[in-house]
Amino acid sequence: MGRLLGVIRELRRLLSSAAVMPMAGVDRRRYFRLAGQLRMIVIAVLGTVVIWLLRDRSLPFLSVTWLTLKARGVLAPHVWLRDLIGVAFFAAIAPPYLVPAMMCSLMILAFCSYTMERNSTNVLAVSSIIAISVAALASGDEVARLPVAFYPLAVIGIVLPISLASATLHRWHATTNGIADALGLCLWEIDDLPIKPYTVTTVYGNLAKVFGPNVIPVLTNTHWEELLHPDDAAASATIDESIDAGKDYRVRYRQRQADGTYPWIEEVGHVEVNNAGIPVRVSGFTHDIDSTVETGEQLSRLDNIVESLPVAISIMHLVDPADPTSLTVLYENEASARINANVARIGRRLIDIDPRLFETERHRGLGFMMAAVAAGGEPFSVPDANLPVAGQVRLHSLRVSPLPGNRIAVIVEDLHELHTARRELERTAFVDPLTELPNRARIRKMLVDAPVGSVLAVLDLDRFTDIIDSFGHSCGDQMIVEVARVLAEAPDGVSVARLGGDEFGILAPPGLATHAELGRQVEAALRRPFTLPNGLTLQASASIGITSKNRADTPPDELLRQADVAVNRAKRLHSGIEIYSPASDSSAPHRMMLMGEIRRAIGDRELELHFQPMIECSTGRTVRFEAMLRWRHPSLGLLQTGDLIEMMELSNLNSDLVRYCLDVAIDQCTTWHADGHVVPISINVGGGTVHDAELVDSIIGKVEDAGLPPFTIGLELAERHLMLGSGISGESTRRLADAGIWIAIDQFGTGTSPMSAVPHIAAHALKIDWAFANDLCRGDGQVLQAIAAIFHKLGLMMCVIGVDDQATAAWLIDNGADRIQGTAVGEPVAPADLPRLLAQATVREVANGAVS
Repeated sequence: MGRLLGVIRELRRLLSSAAVMPMAGVDRRRYFRLAGQLRMIVIAVLGTVVIWLLRDRSLPFLSVTWLTLKARGVLAPHVWLRDLIGVAFFAAIAPPYLVPAMMCSLMILAFCSYTMERNSTNVLAVSSIIAISVAALASGDEVARLPVAFYPLAVIGIVLPISLASATLHRWHATTNGIADALGLCLWEIDDLPIKPYTVTTVYGNLAKVFGPNVIPVLTNTHWEELLHPDDAAASATIDESIDAGKDYRVRYRQRQADGTYPWIEEVGHVEVNNAGIPVRVSGFTHDIDSTVETGEQLSRLDNIVESLPVAISIMHLVDPADPTSLTVLYENEASARINANVARIGRRLIDIDPRLFETERHRGLGFMMAAVAAGGEPFSVPDANLPVAGQVRLHSLRVSPLPGNRIAVIVEDLHELHTARRELERTAFVDPLTELPNRARIRKMLVDAPVGSVLAVLDLDRFTDIIDSFGHSCGDQMIVEVARVLAEAPDGVSVARLGGDEFGILAPPGLATHAELGRQVEAALRRPFTLPNGLTLQASASIGITSKNRADTPPDELLRQADVAVNRAKRLHSGIEIYSPASDSSAPHRMMLMGEIRRAIGDRELELHFQPMIECSTGRTVRFEAMLRWRHPSLGLLQTGDLIEMMELSNLNSDLVRYCLDVAIDQCTTWHADGHVVPISINVGGGTVHDAELVDSIIGKVEDAGLPPFTIGLELAERHLMLGSGISGESTRRLADAGIWIAIDQFGTGTSPMSAVPHIAAHALKIDWAFANDLCRGDGQVLQAIAAIFHKLGLMMCVIGVDDQATAAWLIDNGADRIQGTAVGEPVAPADLPRLLAQATVREVANGAVS
């Protein structure tokens, strides 16, 4: 202090003298030396003040060092090298402070020896020796050079032992850091208690990995609370309270990061207290548990889900892989406990819980199968396991899957309620609620399983709408129930279903009945009167369509469609029973194609007439030819479409076809007549012909214009089309007959007209099919003779068609038939072959109004 005052006084004297005398008179060397000494004193004082101000930062060196650490987070060797050079430079410009500078350099080197690796410390030591030596030489002070000579020895004596000790300590620190990093921990220590705020003095592990950019606030405990999640503010208070109370603590909190996220962190602290119970040190660790917390939350959610599932889930452990009976229950959810009547199972062997699971005869040895999966076998499932549960055997589904460590997951679902509900649903879905018969959906399934050759009959009640209109829907339902009751009396093996409305389906197995037999059986069952619960008695009749399953892969909907086609045909023809034929299926693809080409075929004259002879039984001569329509298709060849007339009616081309056939027949007869042959021809026409007055006029006009002998041209009208007994039919046929046109009622007996209606039709002959006649006569010639006598009484000839063998032809000739027609007496021939046929047989001439 005295030296400082002396320097100040000397400077004052020099300055005062300088004010009154020129500068040149001043001892400049002395002036500058004193000024430099004063500067160094001021710098030393200011440095002391700065160090004192920074004491709470625990950094005993220059503020530059603190700023570098704060900015970069680490202190590189060049920072210490800069400080050492700075100290040497200070000694060079202030030689009196060379010894303090050397002491300061030794202190820095000692710190570096403790904190840095040996190579870096050696570089700093050599650099310090060189810098101090240069400073001593630059000062020019001979006295200062002697201490400098001993400076290297001091450096070696201090740096070497500290470096050796530090190397050992560094290895220990490195090992600790490695372990901490591997465990994801940050180990720390606070040893300046009870001073607040607490400052971390020792750290192991990657602190930045845990706290990110929040390292400094965590180390110095400044602004730390501001980084906490608002919901975790109590964590800071918990830590302070635990340290003050000298108690260990474990807390979890979330801390805001630079990206705005709040990862979870767990901190565990151990508080050390002195004999007085005052905390003096806290050590502990901190680690990032964000993923752990998230996993825990997921596991918690998963556990809640598993516990709330309606299926029973249990985990079992095969304690001894060689012993299947060691299978032990480790876990089960609430559903598993519930279906097991809450019997304690966890920790018990499965064989002790229920030995029946290990019985191979009763329960397939499920216990052994599950143990095999736990021992490394393949998973398995049993969709219909009858398991003993809560004292009773119930239907369950069972799935067993392997888990690591000789464990298995067993999932059991109780199917009892589901099975019951499914059966009720099937009953509702496949049973008609009104009749309790199987419904359409059920018979579809039966058709899928039905063998080839099965026969399907679909019946539709006739005039059922009239019953509803007359007596109401309630009476209609009663009628449906009664019909269903009668049909349900079918023989064993025959299935009856209600398809909807007044439509029923009957499925018969192969060989049980032919198509015709099945149809007749159904007709006979419905022939009885039905007395309804309200006392009303009704007579039922039905139109029946029959088809058969000819291929295994025929879809059920196709079979039902075929039967519907036959039903519609039976209703249209009033035939009662119709057997499905592809040729009569107007909705079949090939028929749809042909119907689309009919108009073109008429215009291109692709339709031809082939002729089949009609034989007079008494003379054996050919008396007339029936014109059979044929279609010479350009790509399909000659089509013998027996239902071509019906196709024309469906296409609304009946009048066009009648005119076309009539023109062809007239042309053919004119040609034959010119050749000396009077050949009577009759053509088949649709049922709508006699109801179309314009068409009737056109026919009469064409025949009259042709100038042919009377009755050369004939028309054959199917009985099912005629509406016998109607005034329209009678008037039209009389006009045709009066015009010299031969009229025959074709396929008599297939419709519903009574015999009493025949006289109202101006017909010359009735044509009946041999199959129908045979059913009537059953081999009794007298019956046939009686029928012929009735026909003759009405002024009609009886012509039997469909005669395909000579024996039948002979029997008909012997028993009163007037005429016969069929392959037994002549096949249909083309017009070009007709002259050969005419040469072989005679044809009765038609003259003077005689009818043949």
